[in-house]
Amino acid sequence: MTVAIIDGIAAHYRLSLFQKLSIQQEIEYHLFASKETFLGIKTIDPYLASAEISDGGIRWTFIDNIVIFNRIIWQNNVLNITSKGNFDVYLFIGESNVISTWIGVIICKLRRKKIAFWGHGTYGNEKFVKKLIRQMFNKLPDSYLLYNERAKYLLKEEGIKEESLFVVYNSLNYDVHVNIRNYLEKNEISSLKRRLFPLNFDLPVLVFIGRLTPEKKIEQLVESVELLHRKGKKVNCIIIGSGDMEDILRKLVSSLDLEEYFSFYGACYEEKENALLLSMADCCISPGNVGLTAIHSLSFGTPVITHNDLPNQMPEVSSIIEGLTGELFDRNCVNDLAEKIEKLVFIKGKNHYSDHCIKLIDNYYNPYYQVKVFNMMVDYLTVKVS
Repeated sequence: MTVAIIDGIAAHYRLSLFQKLSIQQEIEYHLFASKETFLGIKTIDPYLASAEISDGGIRWTFIDNIVIFNRIIWQNNVLNITSKGNFDVYLFIGESNVISTWIGVIICKLRRKKIAFWGHGTYGNEKFVKKLIRQMFNKLPDSYLLYNERAKYLLKEEGIKEESLFVVYNSLNYDVHVNIRNYLEKNEISSLKRRLFPLNFDLPVLVFIGRLTPEKKIEQLVESVELLHRKGKKVNCIIIGSGDMEDILRKLVSSLDLEEYFSFYGACYEEKENALLLSMADCCISPGNVGLTAIHSLSFGTPVITHNDLPNQMPEVSSIIEGLTGELFDRNCVNDLAEKIEKLVFIKGKNHYSDHCIKLIDNYYNPYYQVKVFNMMVDYLTVKVS
């Protein structure tokens, strides 16, 4: 059994998944994706396309993306792959703005090949025309790999068979994270905390990790800290990352006289260092869309707070279960964000959440679980779909 995965780019955060798919025995997965960075997303080292599978290599053929009007995408060689490739299943990235996918799907249907999509499905906030296009697009495949249960529910509401929908979630570098988590020393964490906050060592710590961009709405985190301090609930805060908003955020912190409680750590790409910072924190805050930040934080037992406007969230928001792995606040409401921080940090405490965070990652948000779902989807297509 052979499966062609036609992705947009070979995102680095999916390396572990692609490696584990490549070593499968009964199903042979082959990745077709660009090696070029897109929208700031780091890609897998192209060397691994030629490395031995046993040495961590992956079955990967390079294809190029042509971006038109900053929105429409054409993937070179997709028509050749779908018309001449001898694969049993063709798994396309589930993005309706990729024109080559529409044509590739038609070719696959003419050749009576099984078709699957891998993506968001639908958000539930689309306007009329966009919704109509997505509904047409989402009915093309025989099966769909989705990022969360909400997407599955929405597609069921559109009349797509439940048995054809598989929730695959998302993952990061799970094995590395588990290894680091198991060997972190408490004295390493306390030493780093003392270095970052020498004047307020005993206070709880909040953390944000990611690009410092307007859509992340990090100013809401700063404002919520100021509200907490006014109530006598003092906290420290680490901002990990760099970006256009850094100077603005620094000025805001200074204007609120919070400089001794904030650490602008800068961008950090070293896994152990990020693990220490996340483990040190009582809570990770993502006032805007949360994305893979949630998986990163939960992997080290640190609960997450983000907004509750699900149609305007990323699929990883499903990993935040209120009262267990984090809390949700009313979008753009700084007062409610401050209340949720107070509830998590000062009332329930991190220990209430940590075991639930790690258990969720160990059970679902990891490449081992994802491989099982991939294989289940292929079995469904080859056995149940005629």
